[in-house]
Amino acid sequence: MSITGVVSESFGIIKKNPIVVLPYFAFLIVAVIGGVLFGLSLVSHLSNNAAIAALASQTTITKAMLRGLVGLFLSVLPAFSVFLVIISIVALFFVGAYISLAKQIYGKKKPSLGAAFSESASRFPSLLGALIIYTVTLAVIGLILLGAALLVSFSNLAAIALLALIGIILAIILGVLFFQAYTLVVIEGKRAVDAVKASIMIGRQRFWTIVGIGIVVVILAFATDILRIIPLIGWILGFIGSSIIAIMEFFIPPVFYYTYVKKETKATPAPSKKRKRR
Repeated sequence: MSITGVVSESFGIIKKNPIVVLPYFAFLIVAVIGGVLFGLSLVSHLSNNAAIAALASQTTITKAMLRGLVGLFLSVLPAFSVFLVIISIVALFFVGAYISLAKQIYGKKKPSLGAAFSESASRFPSLLGALIIYTVTLAVIGLILLGAALLVSFSNLAAIALLALIGIILAIILGVLFFQAYTLVVIEGKRAVDAVKASIMIGRQRFWTIVGIGIVVVILAFATDILRIIPLIGWILGFIGSSIIAIMEFFIPPVFYYTYVKKETKATPAPSKKRKRR
């Protein structure tokens, strides 16, 4: 199957099994409610902050106001971090459910949302472990690049641009290497570390295939955003299109697994055992 074949098959799963759209919209509702609650608490916190009030009433920024704004940022950062962690954990639960749904479909079973979420819950510790390994690795890369940026001085724009480019490339490579981690956890029942090791091996073997799939998805997402410029119905079409692409992104890793990894595993002959000589 070609790169576009993986993407089109992901869309085919949605087309043949409309029930799979429900978890996405459930997650969307949870994320919106959580975002609204966090936003309201943030607005309440900002409205009572003296630095914000002074900034709104004056055109000049004093050192005291800057110190107040920095303090405000540091005070909001823990709550924002907790919000991101909660959303990431909830999203991971839905990721596991979508992989389980793909497992059911490829196993010729009728998709069951209850069974999918149940399996995701049972595999959740390993899914969370894989997420932690990915996040820590990404954070280490970010800190190294930030340290390099501090050494070369932020006034050197060429060096900063080069470091930013390196950061983007490393993030893409990391995404490719971790591309199959969650899928291996749910479908093969691997532990976090074993799933990450196997995913890295698959990513190295199929690096450009995975990059190609990512490029196709980015192009589709860009084309969907263009729909928003259409008067009146543009935003509706854009929302529908972006929702379909988001659901496809849930299915692409398991479709890739069954297209390439599973077939290649079956095609690889088992090593023959030599008979012992008497």
